[in-house]
Amino acid sequence: GRYRRFNYWKLLCLEKMIRNKYFLTLYFITLLSVWFLSYSKVPFIFFQQDELMGFGLFIIKGIEMLYSGFGFNGMVHFVPVSMSLSFGLFNIFGLNPIPYNVIGLIFHTINGFLIYLIGHKIFKLKTYSILAVILFFSNSAGSELVMWPVINLNTISLSFSLLAMYILISSYIKDGFLKIKKSIY
Repeated sequence: GRYRRFNYWKLLCLEKMIRNKYFLTLYFITLLSVWFLSYSKVPFIFFQQDELMGFGLFIIKGIEMLYSGFGFNGMVHFVPVSMSLSFGLFNIFGLNPIPYNVIGLIFHTINGFLIYLIGHKIFKLKTYSILAVILFFSNSAGSELVMWPVINLNTISLSFSLLAMYILISSYIKDGFLKIKKSIY
């Protein structure tokens, strides 16, 4: 009771400080610094082993590779949407790693923004939302998504998942609070 109210009061005071333009600017600079320190060299990373294998299959089989997964032509892991996107990007950019990595970074940044929006809907405090984004940007699992842009296009599926989650949470906000029905879990 009393301890919880005290902590909530401290959080409200912290939220008032964040509304101050100085603190908001400081948080924004911290967020950009974490992003820059984590990902500034990513556009210049060369392809990983699996990506080189995928490029080799694109070069040897061409568009036939996309259809080979429907039969049993030795294709073990067939993901048609991801393979089609990879093949389309290969036809546009060839073996230049920079555009693939920049596309991965763009989607990763969009995902960070969606995490901020979801956090703001749930917590109602910018502090927690910004901290969630900082954790997302500095987490090694998120970095791996960005550093494997060709074969592993999970950043795009994560974008759609986060967008769906944001829409779901937005639809359950009633009177400023999140009301979750028992039927969704």
